[in-house]
Amino acid sequence: MKRVHSCPHRISIAIRFLLPFFCIFLLVFSFGTLCFGNSEFQSIVLLIDNSRSMDMIDTHKWRWTSAKVLINRLQIDQWVCVIGFTDSVILVIEPTRIDGDIEQKANLERKLAVPINEVEKKGSTIGQALFRAEKALQSMPSIESQVLILMTDSKAGFTKKQWNRFLKNSFNRKSYFLMNLQDKSISVSNGQKRPHNNLLTAFLYVMNDMDEYQLYEQKQIPSKLHIFLHDPEIESLELQFTSSQKRKSDIEIKDSQGNYIFPYFETSHCTSYWIPQPALGRWQVSVNNDNQVELLAFKRKQPDTSIGRLEF
Repeated sequence: MKRVHSCPHRISIAIRFLLPFFCIFLLVFSFGTLCFGNSEFQSIVLLIDNSRSMDMIDTHKWRWTSAKVLINRLQIDQWVCVIGFTDSVILVIEPTRIDGDIEQKANLERKLAVPINEVEKKGSTIGQALFRAEKALQSMPSIESQVLILMTDSKAGFTKKQWNRFLKNSFNRKSYFLMNLQDKSISVSNGQKRPHNNLLTAFLYVMNDMDEYQLYEQKQIPSKLHIFLHDPEIESLELQFTSSQKRKSDIEIKDSQGNYIFPYFETSHCTSYWIPQPALGRWQVSVNNDNQVELLAFKRKQPDTSIGRLEF
C-alpha cells in the first residue's frame, strides 16, 4: 500500500528543512546592527594630520590603520567623513551613509590609500581643516549625536585657543583630540587627558569610549595566556590585539566551553574580536609567532553592576 503523508506532516518537514537557512539569513542580516550594541553617535568625522612631521613620528601609519578600524566598525545608517590635511585640506571620504553593503566598506577602505601615497607634503594648517570638518558635520544628520576625532602632533599650526573656540561652537557634539608624540600619544576628551602607548591604542580607547565600553585590561601578552572571566554582569566584551610588526599575528582564542572565537576585523597591525555575553570560566589566548602583541580588553556592562576584572 502506498504511504500518503498528511498536509500538516509535510509542512512540519518543510519547516524543519528551512529553519536553519532562515536563522542564518537573520544572523547575516542583523550582524551589522547588533555589533557593539546601539551606538549613540550617528555621524562621525575623522580629521587626520598627514604632514611630514606626522610621517616622521607615526612611522607605522597608526592613524590610517585607525581609519580602517573606524570604517569596519560602523553600523548601518551611521554617517562617516574622513578629512586629511597638510598645507591643504583633502576630503578623503565625503560624508557617506553606511548601507550595510560589504563592498561599500571595501570601497571606502580603498579611498584611504590616496593621502598615504601623497608625495609633496609641507606643514599643516589646522584652522582650515577644522572649518572643513564643521561644514561636513553640518551636512550630516543627527546634530545632537555627532562626534569629531582629531589626530595630529605637537607641530601642527594649532593652539589651545583654536580648539576651545571650536568646542564652544560645537554645542552637544562630542570631540576627541589625539596628539601623537615621539614616544607616546595623548587623548583628550571633556578636559580629561590620558596617556597611551601609540596613536592606534589611543584611537581604540576613543572608539570604545564612544560606545560606552570601559577599559577592562591592557597587557603585553606572551605566546600563550589564560583569561579568567568572573563577572557575570558583562554584557559584551571586545578584545583588541595590536602589534608594531606589519605582518598579521596568528591569534587563536577559545572560550571556557572550547568554542573558537573568530575576529570581526583584521589589519596588518590590529585584530579585533567582539564577544556578546561571554561565557564565564577560563579562556585561552594563543599567539603563534614572534610578534610583540598587546591586548586591550574593553567591557560593556549592564547598569548598576559590580566591577569585575581579567586575571592573567
